[in-house]
Amino acid sequence: MIVINRRKDGFIITGHAGYAEPGKDIVCAAVSALLQAFIASIEELTQDKIKHDISAGNAVIRYENLSERGRATQNGKVR
Repeated sequence: MIVINRRKDGFIITGHAGYAEPGKDIVCAAVSALLQAFIASIEELTQDKIKHDISAGNAVIRYENLSERGRATQNGKVR
């Protein structure tokens, strides 16, 4: 199971979906793709500082004081 813990200063994602064997799990791939898109969006579309540590089955994302655009990105509402 994939668990996402949202915190005031970021979020932590742990676990595996278990939909298919490692390397072929499309659910894990989808979560990874969304995570990478979020990081890239914050880095490319804002001046916000973001730190990330990603490994198999674990991702830690940290940020402070996201701008309005950064919060919109986090909430999936960027225009």
